[in-house]
Amino acid sequence: MKTLLITIIIGLTLGSAFFAWDISRIVSKNPDHEFGRIILRDRNGVILTDRGMPGGYSESFSGSIDTPLVQSIISIEDARFYEHHGANMEAKIASLYQNIRANGIVRGGSTITEQYIKNAYFASAPRTIPQKIREMIAAIIFENHFSKEEILRKYLDTVYMGNGYYGVATIWNQP
Repeated sequence: MKTLLITIIIGLTLGSAFFAWDISRIVSKNPDHEFGRIILRDRNGVILTDRGMPGGYSESFSGSIDTPLVQSIISIEDARFYEHHGANMEAKIASLYQNIRANGIVRGGSTITEQYIKNAYFASAPRTIPQKIREMIAAIIFENHFSKEEILRKYLDTVYMGNGYYGVATIWNQP
C-alpha cells in the first residue's frame, strides 16, 4: 500500500512537471495567432479571399497605461490585475457559483493574462475545463517571465475592439 502511494505521488509529480514544462515551452515562443486576418478557402483548400494584412489590423499601443481608457479596461476585465500572479481563484470561484445559480454562463473568471494567453497561444483550442486549467497554468508561468506592464501592453495590442480591429491603438486610428 505504501509503495502504491509513493508511486502515485511520484507519477503525479512527474506528470505535473512535464505539463508545466510543456506549457512553459509554448508561452516562451512568440504567439502565432494572426489577429484580424480572415482567409476564406474552398473545400479543396484554395484561397478565395484573403482579407486583412498578416497580423490583422493590429497596432502597437505605445501610450501611457495610466489613462482613463486603460484603467477602465482593467477595472472591467480584471479589477485585481495588479494583485494576482496570473490567476484569480476568488474570481473563478465566484464565477462558477454565479454560473451554476443562473444555469448558464453569466460571468467569466479569467484574468487579463489568461485572456491574452487564450487569444495569443490557444485561439483555436476547444473551450473545455482542461483547456481552461492549461491557460491558467500558462498565465502563472507567463507572469514569471513578464512584468505587469509588459503583459498589459501585450493584451492592449491584441484585444478585440470590434469591427475587425484588434488593439487599443486601432480605435484612435480608424478612418
